[in-house]
Amino acid sequence: MNKRIKTSQFGTILFIIAAIVGYLLGSGLLGLNVYQPAVNDSSFGIGFWMAASGFAFLFSFGLHLLLSKKKVAMEASGDISGDERMFEPFYGAKMGERLGVVASVALLGSLPVLTIFLVFAGLQPPWGKLFTIAAGIFALILVSIYTVILFRKSREFYDRHELIIVPTSMYIFLILTFNYALSLQNVPPPVGISWGDLFIVIYSVIAIPIGVKLILSANRTIFDKKARAEDELQFASEVQQQFLQDRCVKSEHIKGFGTSVAARQVGGDFLYLNKLDNRSVVAAVGDVSGHSFGSGLIMSMLITMTEDYLQFRKSPVGLMETLNRKLLNQPKRNIFATMGCIRLDGDRATVWNAGHMPVLKYSQPDGTLIRIKPSGFALGMTNKADYSSVEVPIKKGDILILYSDGLVETRDEHGEIRAEDDFHSNVKSVLEKEDSCKRIANSVMETVLADDYSDFTEDDMTILVLRRT
Repeated sequence: MNKRIKTSQFGTILFIIAAIVGYLLGSGLLGLNVYQPAVNDSSFGIGFWMAASGFAFLFSFGLHLLLSKKKVAMEASGDISGDERMFEPFYGAKMGERLGVVASVALLGSLPVLTIFLVFAGLQPPWGKLFTIAAGIFALILVSIYTVILFRKSREFYDRHELIIVPTSMYIFLILTFNYALSLQNVPPPVGISWGDLFIVIYSVIAIPIGVKLILSANRTIFDKKARAEDELQFASEVQQQFLQDRCVKSEHIKGFGTSVAARQVGGDFLYLNKLDNRSVVAAVGDVSGHSFGSGLIMSMLITMTEDYLQFRKSPVGLMETLNRKLLNQPKRNIFATMGCIRLDGDRATVWNAGHMPVLKYSQPDGTLIRIKPSGFALGMTNKADYSSVEVPIKKGDILILYSDGLVETRDEHGEIRAEDDFHSNVKSVLEKEDSCKRIANSVMETVLADDYSDFTEDDMTILVLRRT
């Protein structure tokens, strides 16, 4: 119990307070003693209130011991209470959202008060009023508990002083209850209460807190499932980022750089850039349909298959057909992928395309920008797809660019999807100023993002630049 009052100290203090309060109440010095014995004997009143205060002391100190034992056990085990687990989803919520929970509890807590007021309205005074006030105190305690737990400062204060606040409040409540009960000693007991009335009252008092707790427990279950899903998604995102790290390659006459930015935690774009030998480089950019967790898994599978295929075959010939067959064999057939692939060998480039954006070829010094797009269905669409290649002559200084549709399909100031020509204009303006593969790729990405009027990035963006040196 570090930084908290010790149990022995609290017990001693509470006992002394109980003795003093009992004496003051019994002697009438506090003006609250409504107990009038038949014989005018003040010692009888003092004895009664000393006994009543002693009972309140025993009950409150016993509660203190139980709370202390529970607190020590929880601190030793590192556990948190069920109520704290139930409210944990709201700890990061905004002030208005937490106030909304408190307001909901207050509204529900008012139902037993209204029910008791209506059911017991016909009782002789003061029983109807008494029962209604008791229900109101119950509702107030319920709202107070939820308020304390939901707000950080009040929760921290309560955690520090729980072993004092709860028993002391209970002691005061018992003394006041004794005092008020004595004022009713000459009042006839309530009549006219049926079993049906009792059932309605008991049901309304019990049902409300249980119902609130069940709702919050269900919310906790949903929160736990969401948290687990987010953890898995975060792990998948971290794994995918290993595949989507910026790629850089340099061979005897070729330089290359590729980068990718996912629109969500898990994206569908992928890129590949590596040397086959000192004179040949293979580059590929793909886009799996959708932005789901499944799309990310398919993306990872395609990258791995591409790496394995090129490692053992040493050529992209037949790669598209292999990936197409693999996607066609997937149980979930509504996922497909587009892909563009380049093999650059010195003075020539071989291009394959599976329903992807065209390859851009920029030639210096005339500054022409041409599109290269061999025919080919997207991967996973049909087993009759033909992925024929096209060979393109390459001169020193020529630049080849692979990219995904996320760089093209951005929005203008009117919220409309831009045409592909707008992207090509941006690319050409960058190529006229830059000659480094990395600066070209980064500049194109920055230009596109700066001109995008979308509220958020709608699609993954990938670009890969090769240059014949």
